[in-house]
Amino acid sequence: MFSTQFEACDARRAFPCFDEPRLKATFDFEIEIPEDQVALSNMPVKDVTKNREGFQTVSFERTPVMSTYLLAWAVGDFEYVEAFTERRYNGKQLPVRVYTTRGLKEQGRWALEHAPKTIDLFSESFGIDYPLPKSDLLAVHEFTHGAMENWGLVTYRTTAVLFDEKTSDARYRNRVAYVVAHELAHQWFGNLVTMDWWDELWLNESFATWAGWYAVNEFHPDWQVWAQFVNEGMEMAFKLDGMRASHPVHVPVQDALDVNQIFDHISYLKGCSTLRMLVNHLGEKTFLKGVGAYLRKHAYGNAKTEYLWEALSEASGANVPELMGNWIEKIGHPLITVAEEPGQISIKQNRFLATGDVKPEEDETVWWVPLGLQGKVGEQGVQTLALTERDTVIRDIDDDFYKLNSNATGFFRTNYPPARLAKLGTQLDRLSNEDKISIIGSAADLAFSGYGSPTALLSFLQGFSGETNYLVWCQVLDSLSTLKSIFGQDDLIKQGLENFSLKLVNAAVEKIGWEFPENEDYLTGLLRKRLLLHAAANGHSG
Repeated sequence: MFSTQFEACDARRAFPCFDEPRLKATFDFEIEIPEDQVALSNMPVKDVTKNREGFQTVSFERTPVMSTYLLAWAVGDFEYVEAFTERRYNGKQLPVRVYTTRGLKEQGRWALEHAPKTIDLFSESFGIDYPLPKSDLLAVHEFTHGAMENWGLVTYRTTAVLFDEKTSDARYRNRVAYVVAHELAHQWFGNLVTMDWWDELWLNESFATWAGWYAVNEFHPDWQVWAQFVNEGMEMAFKLDGMRASHPVHVPVQDALDVNQIFDHISYLKGCSTLRMLVNHLGEKTFLKGVGAYLRKHAYGNAKTEYLWEALSEASGANVPELMGNWIEKIGHPLITVAEEPGQISIKQNRFLATGDVKPEEDETVWWVPLGLQGKVGEQGVQTLALTERDTVIRDIDDDFYKLNSNATGFFRTNYPPARLAKLGTQLDRLSNEDKISIIGSAADLAFSGYGSPTALLSFLQGFSGETNYLVWCQVLDSLSTLKSIFGQDDLIKQGLENFSLKLVNAAVEKIGWEFPENEDYLTGLLRKRLLLHAAANGHSG
């Protein structure tokens, strides 16, 4: 098989064009291929004519106005599985196909189960119908990227779109559902409305990352994908963003050839984390209403970050540029340090660096930090307090229990006093899975960077022996593995950590057992595998 990959600026290597995102055009594409092959492109086939012996010319319908990097074609010995959207578009249900090389099409069923309902969900959520007459998903062998959102012909690495019920690891169900949704979100956000220039790449990728998880959460609420995002996505973003050599989410790009350097965890995952923080602040409905207005206003055109902020400000009445400016334009994220006095806490923000040695000139940013505080005396639920200065005091705090950053919706680390951390370890029933994951993540990061101590981390972790959630266990075991890798040279400490680990997982291993029963739920299967591997690595006798 053969397929194209033009993002960021390789269309110019295939045909003469002004290869810039803002210079949009319509495309009429035709290609001569051997008669026994199939040709695909962005639009449906218009005509097939036989020409010289054994060859045919396939021509396609004219595309809408679009950027060059989204044009695509593919040729191969393809077969497909097909389904249709439930909603009607221009009076018809849309055909959705997963194409593979011959012999693999049945592995496209899981993706096909998700793609039509994802198109319907986004059409409803954004208030704009899917803009093309068909949607094809193509499994590409030897693909450099995870996937590419070519309009109407999305290309995927095989592991991101194919799933074999008999032989694939269960976690690929999750990956395929997410990558399918991520790429389909781009059909609106990126393809219908395209960034003005590559420095706005984050907007495309952060939004598609958020929308991908939003869709999977709609279809599989039992997977708890927002807890997964906190465990996998936010933690990855924190790691890169905590380095001195990180970069802002919004990066100046002088030369189109520099674009490939910014397809990274900052553009995708920090960007998504900050968007998720904004969604939580504005409310999902309001956020989607603003997104819909932005897409309608700039359809078939180009846009900058500030145009999205304008639409969201209008939908919500909030000053979104003021809230989001430093998150997007400045490097790094805040560490919120908490000090306690009876009935009150004082909090201050400083830039977090993994090396723990921030210089004054590196610590000038003051972020808008939605505190997500729970535990004010006489008040229920999460308070909408935000820290907008360097430090402040909050009164009427319940001395028995309070927490910051409820459900880990804010992109910051929290440094609790060690005694509070130990106490929270005895109050796990009052923490959500996202809370647990983010408190462990913070405590671990602070221990490794010198702002906190490994003892404080372990005092919090020792309360987790009765934990049953896979995603929380991932964060617990990841932090223990990191501790072990740091102190592994010292035999005594290594032995102590192994004993601690075994004591912690013992009850969970006994409870979950060594057998994998048929049809158990997705997270339980993953948890058994993870616990048994960890137990074995730490010398469990079996």
